Amino acid sequence: MLTGSPPGDQGVGQIIVKEICRSYPQDRVVCFATLSRHEKWEKPAEFKDLRVRIGVKRYEHRIQPMPGPLGATFALAAYWGMFRRHCHHLTRDAIEFGREHQCEILFSILESATNIQITDAVARGIGIPKRVLVWDAPDYIATHLGQMPLSVSAISTAFQKAMNNADGLAVVSDPMARLYRQQFGMESVILRHAAPPAEPHDDSLSDDSKRETDPIVIAFAGSVSARPQLDVLQRALDLIHWRIAGREVRLDLYGMRFVLESRGPRNVRYCGYRSVAETVEALCKTADVLFMPQPFESELASFTELSFPTKLSTYFAAGHPILLLSPPVSSLGEFFQECPFGVWCQEMEPSKVAEAIETIVTDKHVRATALQNIREQLEGAFSQNFFRKQLHRFLAPSITVA
Repeated sequence: MLTGSPPGDQGVGQIIVKEICRSYPQDRVVCFATLSRHEKWEKPAEFKDLRVRIGVKRYEHRIQPMPGPLGATFALAAYWGMFRRHCHHLTRDAIEFGREHQCEILFSILESATNIQITDAVARGIGIPKRVLVWDAPDYIATHLGQMPLSVSAISTAFQKAMNNADGLAVVSDPMARLYRQQFGMESVILRHAAPPAEPHDDSLSDDSKRETDPIVIAFAGSVSARPQLDVLQRALDLIHWRIAGREVRLDLYGMRFVLESRGPRNVRYCGYRSVAETVEALCKTADVLFMPQPFESELASFTELSFPTKLSTYFAAGHPILLLSPPVSSLGEFFQECPFGVWCQEMEPSKVAEAIETIVTDKHVRATALQNIREQLEGAFSQNFFRKQLHRFLAPSITVA
């Protein structure tokens, strides 16, 4: 396995790789993980027999020590020289590791510019077929790193090489599957992470005795990939004075870092970072509505239209209706049309978001439909059993399931 996330609990990538590694005997998997020099990783005790080698990735981010044309020229030279030369060294190390353990197939997660750059060469160097898993489009990955257009184009070219002649493809969304079928003529397996669900419970707003005393809690958990949407949510709550049906509204934030600004009173509680299991438990016990934003910015269109945030798996596991704020063309919007899991607001307008908030809080039919659909998803496409079945479809018959 070639990945930027060794098995662990620090971040979504490590959690997903941990579940993948749990699905197979440890003597059937070896892991070459590329980490930045600032990332620390300690092998979990449950993987004591898993063979792991860490390669240090460098020069992924745009390096421009000065503004203007001279700085831009330096940034391009850094990519074409320093980054690609370093990737060449990592490629040799990964090939040596794969040959040492007599690997039969390369399972590469194209989650970073480094992995995209080295995947095809590693597979050819070992002389084995490759199967790739895509979480995000290459232009989003490159743009997120601050790379210039020529470097973005180069990373996209490396992505095409990684995809060409792949023996199998796994993706996270139906729009991504359609796009890559059109571009590469490949059928995909949909492979989405499934968080262990909380204990089944009734609608948190169904108990009339709570209406006078307890706040209505809207919660957001995870990293902020759509900060403007989080700001719009709070501006929408400003319009209704942070009250619905006579009850106070509180916004709970779970994550490592948030930047908040306000010129008036707001009711926000920062809950800090928690593991996925701890987050699911806390959301289940305290939240009434979960907030799921996707970016509206044109430069982030590939992320909005193709990616499928793992946050939704966490929210489903918590078992509350979800307020989706995303453009009309979006991966989650398409999924919502098939499986309404709350209320979908398609406009970055505070008044429209305020209407959506009031609907998802007060409309019992909307809430009941959402909860029923979420329960069905937890028993089907968002169950851990389904994740393992899809993983086996993707990798079989090369690896025997434990």
